[in-house]
Amino acid sequence: MADTIGLYKIPQLTYGSFPPGESDADQFLSFYYMVPNDSHQYMGIISLLKHFGWKWIGLFVLEGDGGENFLQTLEPLLSRHGICSSFTHKIPHVANIDKLSETLDVLLDIYLSLTDDKVSACIIFGESLTLIWMGAVLVLGDSEKKGSSSFRKVWIITTQIDFILVAFQKLLDLQTFQGSISFTIHSKEPPGFNEFLQSIKPVKIEGDGFLRDFWEQAFDCTFPNPSLTTEANESCTGDEGLMSLPGPHMITKFYQHILALAFAVKVINENPNILPNVTLGFHIYDSYYDARITYRNALNLLFKMHRFAPSYKCDSQKNLIAIIGGLSSDTSFHMADTLSLYKIPQLAYGSFPPEENDIDHLLSFYHMVPNEAHQYMAIISLLQHFRWTWVGLFVTDDEGGEKFLQALEHLFYQHGICSAFTQRMEKAAHSDMFIELYDILESYYVGLTNDKANAFIVYGDSQTLTWLRCVIFLRDPANKESTSFRKVWIMTTQIDFVLLSYQKVWGLELFEGAISFTIHSKELLKFNEFLQIIKPYWNPADGFLKDFWEQAFDCTFPDLLMQDTETCTGKEKLECLPGFLFEMGMTGHSYSIYNAVFVVAHSLHSIYSYRSKYRAGDERFELQDLQPWQLHYFLQGILFNNSEGEGVSFNDKREMRGGFDIRNMITFPNKSFLQMKVGRVDPDALEGEAFVIHEDLLVIPLSLCNDHCHPGNQKKKKEGEKFCCYGCAPCPEGEISNQDDMNDCFRCPKAQYPTKNKTACIEKTMTFLSYEEPLGITLASVALSFFLLTALVLGIFIKYGDTPIVKANNRDLTCSLLVSLLLCFLSSFLFLGEPSTVSCLLRQPTFGVIFSVAVSCVLAKTITVVLAFLATKPGSSMRKWIRKRLTNSIVFSCSLIQTIICTVWLMTCPPFPDLDVHSLTEEIIVQCNEGSVTMFYCVLGYMGLLAIASFIAAFAARKLPDSFNEAKFITFSMLLFCSVWLSFFPAYLSTSGKYMVAVEIFSILASSAGLLGCIFAPKCYIIILRPELNNREQLIRKKN
Repeated sequence: MADTIGLYKIPQLTYGSFPPGESDADQFLSFYYMVPNDSHQYMGIISLLKHFGWKWIGLFVLEGDGGENFLQTLEPLLSRHGICSSFTHKIPHVANIDKLSETLDVLLDIYLSLTDDKVSACIIFGESLTLIWMGAVLVLGDSEKKGSSSFRKVWIITTQIDFILVAFQKLLDLQTFQGSISFTIHSKEPPGFNEFLQSIKPVKIEGDGFLRDFWEQAFDCTFPNPSLTTEANESCTGDEGLMSLPGPHMITKFYQHILALAFAVKVINENPNILPNVTLGFHIYDSYYDARITYRNALNLLFKMHRFAPSYKCDSQKNLIAIIGGLSSDTSFHMADTLSLYKIPQLAYGSFPPEENDIDHLLSFYHMVPNEAHQYMAIISLLQHFRWTWVGLFVTDDEGGEKFLQALEHLFYQHGICSAFTQRMEKAAHSDMFIELYDILESYYVGLTNDKANAFIVYGDSQTLTWLRCVIFLRDPANKESTSFRKVWIMTTQIDFVLLSYQKVWGLELFEGAISFTIHSKELLKFNEFLQIIKPYWNPADGFLKDFWEQAFDCTFPDLLMQDTETCTGKEKLECLPGFLFEMGMTGHSYSIYNAVFVVAHSLHSIYSYRSKYRAGDERFELQDLQPWQLHYFLQGILFNNSEGEGVSFNDKREMRGGFDIRNMITFPNKSFLQMKVGRVDPDALEGEAFVIHEDLLVIPLSLCNDHCHPGNQKKKKEGEKFCCYGCAPCPEGEISNQDDMNDCFRCPKAQYPTKNKTACIEKTMTFLSYEEPLGITLASVALSFFLLTALVLGIFIKYGDTPIVKANNRDLTCSLLVSLLLCFLSSFLFLGEPSTVSCLLRQPTFGVIFSVAVSCVLAKTITVVLAFLATKPGSSMRKWIRKRLTNSIVFSCSLIQTIICTVWLMTCPPFPDLDVHSLTEEIIVQCNEGSVTMFYCVLGYMGLLAIASFIAAFAARKLPDSFNEAKFITFSMLLFCSVWLSFFPAYLSTSGKYMVAVEIFSILASSAGLLGCIFAPKCYIIILRPELNNREQLIRKKN
């Protein structure tokens, strides 16, 4: 064109893309490009390949200069960036019949290349006819589509190629190119273009020489021609719509929302008790997730004109009373902008963020779903229940996603949970953000392969899930890596498990075990029966059913042959569809729609009953006269039980009361799945029952930054990392931790002690010196033996009391000493056995007083010996002191002082039974607390003072004549006595428990036995074995 037009300098604006070499057309000064330079696309291809790590690729290029230029430009770039081409195929513009053998060779080469398992990405450069030719070649090579469906390649399509099929190829399909990535010229939807297309009819535009041929080939029909007696195809009526041609995919699973609405209306119309003589009807409009279409449909509902004329209502037969919708918050609020002006009740059946629920300015807006804020605390409860503290977040990159993050991250911090990563997701891919999209896809995959984060929270809507599944497919087309993720996906209420029809082969195995918070629903048996009767022609007014049926069952109705090879028979069954295309069980959103219809019906019934009751005269109230705004009073106070017996009512914020279900996803090999209810969230339940989950129904992995700190250890903070990432340190000595991930170890109660592994506390055993144990038996036996021995000695002295040796040593004082020794041995029994109040009060004072008496007797004997020696000297005045009064005074006065000390002790700080839980790790010592340690040592000190005095006096008299020298034996006894009690102090202070008591008993027995042996053994020897020495002459004999 430019060769001719350029001569006349006529501006030529071309709308196709050209290779860089051909774009350099400076000689054509009248030539303008409406498309950016094609060279930008080449670097985009390189970036795409590098992003996904595709380094072994295949190339299909169109024969000719354009293809050669493409190869010359791309191959150096591939080499420079470390990418290799496995093969390069040059595709002819068209297949020539006279070159059939060459065509077959090309077919064979292409087919062999496509079966190369190592090549997952193929680049196609050419034009739309190239794709047509390749589609034909692939069908010829695999007419039954057995091999092509398993190619699993990612096709990278350049800008000049569009996905088209010519008329004779309509029976073929483009499934081979499923998942392909196309570089396309940037475009946006101009306002009014869709309506313009809908107005296109074959008889309305004159002068369009293309329209007739287009219509016949597109709709596979023929316009009547009088010259032809027969027609090869059906006749074109002119009523065919461009919208019925193959185009965008619908979300087949959401068709259940329509059926739930139809079912609820059917149930109400068949129930004479709700709205007698009144029939409910409904209109359904699709928003296409588009704000402009939503606004137009809202106005269409209000004014009901096929030709758009705002503010004019032309159909008085149909009375609009309420509107149910929409599913997303954006759609609902776009509707509310218009409907609130007319005060028409709007019942939204989707869940919204808490901030968006607070819409007091929209007084006509009602929520059929509980407040989403309850879901946030339920997520925290779920994470805490399974101890998931290291989780990943996927949220939509919009205002709702930001509010979700703000609310949840604050709760995370409060409950000790950390986010391993936060990935903001686009709701859909935008071609004008393709380079940025690469980074998004890579960041998705990095998060998905995080080894430590096994729990992912996904916030968004159902489109978010389809987009997320696309991302995973693009990164891993063969599904080799994705199946090993084994993550637990936590889905929020607005997400439903859906896949578009072109995603059917991908399946949802990746989301096996997902935990979903869903809008509460119950299984309606009659609804299942209702679904059984749904057939393609069950209701001619259902404008959605045909598209649903064709896309769900992947077939085409006979009256409109489309690209699929199979024909819809009408006998297909909904229950045979996988769950991501359609569910037989009523979903949460469908249940909300069902309840919404009943809310409106019961409100109308209340109005009808109220008006009929209070209407004056015979004038009858007709519901057809009701205005929508009059419904609000009754909607706000609505309260009834639905057909399943569940209460339905709104709170003061016009939100449906109730909670959410918790469901677990189970997938099956045939790509179907089941969502099993495993718990519930009910904010109105009793304390402790607001969150319930049946853990035994789940298989749950860990989701932590690091392994748990097991019992016996405590957390140890890691510098520079989030608080959820920590090390573990053993508990300090004497402390335990009995749960995983405890911040600090703690000490056991006083009556318990830690186990060796510091994971639990064990009750301490009570310990005291008992009669049953060997040490107690030994001490008791020794004490009893010495007691009997002392009694024997006392008996000997009583029997031989008139003998000289007994008389010479003060018979009365000797007997007093022996009796006190008897009591000393007996006093040791007060220290044996479990301490009691009486034994604690008696043991130390009794021991102190008795020992003082014994030592006082020894002191008196020593003084008597000294005085007796002095009295034998001529002219000595000491004879008058050798009387019983002196010895009795010494014993009494010395014992009295000790008695006074003990009395003061008992009156001020008496001993008492006590438990020592600190001294021993594994035992509680049952002991006597002395009350006052000072008084205890005063008793011992005074007794020691008497012993020292006796020792000094005896030591001074040690050289007296042998016959009178009892002082020598007293010296030895006092030396032994003092040695025992001096050793007592360090031994007593260095031991604890029953061994401390044993030390004191041993000291009592040893010192008493020392006195008995040293003083009385020599006398008993003489009395029993040497009676000839027991005479007066022998006693008064002096040493030479």
